Amino acid sequence: MKYNNFAALCVLSMALFGCTTPSTRTTDISEEAVDAETRKQLEIRLATDLRDHDRVMSVAYRLLKSSVPICDDDVVQSIGFTPFNLHTLSKDVRPAAARLYDMGESLQVMTVPHGSPADVAGLKRGDKLVSIDGQAAPTGDDAYENWQKLVSSALKESDSISLVIIRDDEQSEALINAEKTCDYSIAETYSDTVNAYADGKNIVLSAGMLRFTQNDNELALVIAHEIAHNAMDHMEAKKANYGSGSILDIAAALAGVNTGGAFGNIAARSYTKGYEAEADYVGLYIMALADISIEDAPDFWRRMAATHPESTRSGGFLSSHPTTSERFVALDSAIQEIQEKQNSGVVLMPNKKGDSY
Repeated sequence: MKYNNFAALCVLSMALFGCTTPSTRTTDISEEAVDAETRKQLEIRLATDLRDHDRVMSVAYRLLKSSVPICDDDVVQSIGFTPFNLHTLSKDVRPAAARLYDMGESLQVMTVPHGSPADVAGLKRGDKLVSIDGQAAPTGDDAYENWQKLVSSALKESDSISLVIIRDDEQSEALINAEKTCDYSIAETYSDTVNAYADGKNIVLSAGMLRFTQNDNELALVIAHEIAHNAMDHMEAKKANYGSGSILDIAAALAGVNTGGAFGNIAARSYTKGYEAEADYVGLYIMALADISIEDAPDFWRRMAATHPESTRSGGFLSSHPTTSERFVALDSAIQEIQEKQNSGVVLMPNKKGDSY
């Protein structure tokens, strides 16, 4: 009954409002043409994703290498390239990957950061992996995970690995000499929000942040800031602070008061701005160690605060950072400190509390 009333209301509305239709005759669209356009857009998406990943990894690898003296125990032997197969990609872009890059069940080289061991050894995008130190390269669903295990095992025995690859239907061998980098993974998301964060082991950059950074120096500034968060154990410190505050939550609960974790959350946030200031400071050193210009760093953060004011509000990317004036005075001071060390030949390492310099 209700459905009939609703249908009658729709008919009456159409009569009263005199709904009209487009007056021009549009061209006929075939399903084949729509399918072809869909394939084209997926190819553009995949190519864009790979371009962004290449950019991120080329900048990030340089920083991960330069920050080894700061990362303490979070260091790993790296060969400097990322292998993909169809199963490492989302299902919707797999056909595009097969068409554009002849990708299938076998792993193949996709991203080779400039100056990395893989780049020095001559690896290129599209090289298909046949074996590593005489063991067949894994294929199929779990190929990437199994590859990581093989590489990790091989580098425990030696600082170099021997790869057999196929390029243009010809098989050849490449010797890769690994080098130390900080052991943090880098990933990108499709989010349009201008954001980046670190969780102690990983660094995540949004598509919005990649678009916001106007050049690789600005991208390096963001990545170095997040590397600093991980290297200085800020996530672990926040967890420890939360645990300390939670003792009061537990005590309140025993007294019959439900705080909803308020004391734990307050404790976890108690030194957040201090951690952000430290990440600014240490991040500049990481950039300087990588021989990347740091002079424009304050202007980047000014531009973000000016053009994305939402990032300074609660929950935004800059909301937990020091106030604008504090931050830029501190950044200018850190830049001056680093430049003085560079000019005088002093070792480039962040000052610890109590240092005389």
